[in-house]
Amino acid sequence: MDAICNLPVYMMNTLEEASRCGGKEGKAAAIVATLFVSFAMISMFYSIKKRDDELKKRRPEYKSRIGPYVGIFVIGIIIILLIWLFVPSMVKAAKELKFQENELMVNNLVKGGMTKQDAKTQVIQQRQAEAAIAAQKAAARRQANAMREASRHQASATDRQTDALLAALNKK
Repeated sequence: MDAICNLPVYMMNTLEEASRCGGKEGKAAAIVATLFVSFAMISMFYSIKKRDDELKKRRPEYKSRIGPYVGIFVIGIIIILLIWLFVPSMVKAAKELKFQENELMVNNLVKGGMTKQDAKTQVIQQRQAEAAIAAQKAAARRQANAMREASRHQASATDRQTDALLAALNKK
């Protein structure tokens, strides 16, 4: 992996860098999706095989059909082909579009009277501020979820204590 690909898009210098990194990220995403689809196919093969074995035990004259196996295989291959056809190019196009958006912002700031370096610095600062705000929102969301879970557990513990007290009172 290129070191430049670890940078956010707004810190890349050329469209070619963004395009190259987007292509690599798209291929990585396609690999992950292919592994997921392959796992799903193997799981389906296994479940059909298991069902066929159970039917053979119940009815010895039962013969396995090849249709479900071929169907799953063909559908899986088609899905994998579509993944490899579209995912890398879509991720690459998204990176290029994001880079062009940032360049357009820089060019508009330059037209407004800033130097190119100052405009690029301002865009980087703006993107970093946006990322910081997104991180703060995510942290607040995680904290709220943890507090909600804690209160849910506390409520269930209180319910158990109440039930235990009522049971003890009913025994008397």
